Amino acid sequence: MKDMNITTQAFFKKSDKSRQDSLIEDIRGTLREMEAAKSRFDAAADNDLVDASIYEINALSAKYRYLLRLAKEKYG
Repeated sequence: MKDMNITTQAFFKKSDKSRQDSLIEDIRGTLREMEAAKSRFDAAADNDLVDASIYEINALSAKYRYLLRLAKEKYG
């Protein structure tokens, strides 16, 4: 467990129901972050802000895919 980050360590120390609830909340939070990033993209007027928004959306999409894959492996 030494190589895992703090969030992952905390996740695996929780009870199964608590882990499932936490994972669901992480997925919902990531979706909210994606919506906010898409709004920033829509409002961006500067090319650098457009680029930053695209990178943020891509990063959040990768996080979302990871969380869904984790949920399917653990609870699906």
